[in-house]
Amino acid sequence: MAAALVLGSGSAAVASPAPPTCAISAPGTTSRRTPRGDITGYRNEAGGYVLWRHDTYVPVPLGDQVSGVGDINRRADVVGHLSDGAAFLWRDGTLTRLAYPAGSPVWAAAVNDRDEVAGFRGVDDWAPDRPLVWRNGTFQDFPTWHVPSAGEAVGINNRSQVLVNLYAPDGSRQHALLWWHGAVTDLGSLGGGLSWAVALNETGTVLGWSTDAAGDWRPFRWEHGTMTDLTPTAAGWNGDITTLGENGDVVGQVDGHPALWRRGVLSETLADRYGVATAINDRGDLAGTTFDPVNPDIVRTPFRWRHDTVTTFGILYPRLAGTWVNAVDDRVIGISPAEGGADHIVIWTAH
Repeated sequence: MAAALVLGSGSAAVASPAPPTCAISAPGTTSRRTPRGDITGYRNEAGGYVLWRHDTYVPVPLGDQVSGVGDINRRADVVGHLSDGAAFLWRDGTLTRLAYPAGSPVWAAAVNDRDEVAGFRGVDDWAPDRPLVWRNGTFQDFPTWHVPSAGEAVGINNRSQVLVNLYAPDGSRQHALLWWHGAVTDLGSLGGGLSWAVALNETGTVLGWSTDAAGDWRPFRWEHGTMTDLTPTAAGWNGDITTLGENGDVVGQVDGHPALWRRGVLSETLADRYGVATAINDRGDLAGTTFDPVNPDIVRTPFRWRHDTVTTFGILYPRLAGTWVNAVDDRVIGISPAEGGADHIVIWTAH
């Protein structure tokens, strides 16, 4: 499992493979994680959504009515959607229904540490969705903004900035915007007029996609009113972006290799291995999975990069594909199939 890390012109040492530590033994899948390791997900053998707290990893049921989890904040408050159409905010065993006054179904997509919830509501079976925010016990709909007016709020930070995507049903118009203190800022585009946001951090940096003048979709990083193209060349780029860190770093893959963008500049990582970086923490550690390009669906190896050292990890059942890394802090959190094929939530600890 040796791999060389290239960050700019430097190289990395490789630590010995570490075995998986399965702190959550029951089969399940993750939905969201906090930096300290609190996890929400679906517990397969019992059914239903639960919270696993980082200190005990004893499953705490969120309630029979929960039909989906949208987000979890740093205090381990959870938001999502209920089977009766309302959204919810769950804290320390108490579930609060967030029902829109007119009876519209509501989906909670994001929550900050100030009890502010962002999401969207359905108008009816045929009308498009409307972005909204719930704060101080009251819903606030997204203000009228030119066209289109349909869309979703997909993120909210502790500055109360709300990340919104507006779109036309036929896809002809897509706009990423920031909604803050009643004002709406269009993030612009890379020359093609269309944009789509995927992540917002605490400093107001946004990660997303935009069309260029040729109509091609390219990844961008938006900060302080400036949209930066993350692609290294004007043409021939093949890659993906997966996560935005609190320090503004971006991870993903370029030409099949795990990649890191730092301060908007691309640094290719694990250049002699194929894979993708899928997680980054506040300290700049990144994690993901690598695979054999000859047999990409056979074995996927989790890794963590920290201080120019790559640590690779074992998986529960090497003959099965499907291993995925979702988060990294002192531990690496992800999913690995066990014998028989059931996904298990796994926590890898480097020694």
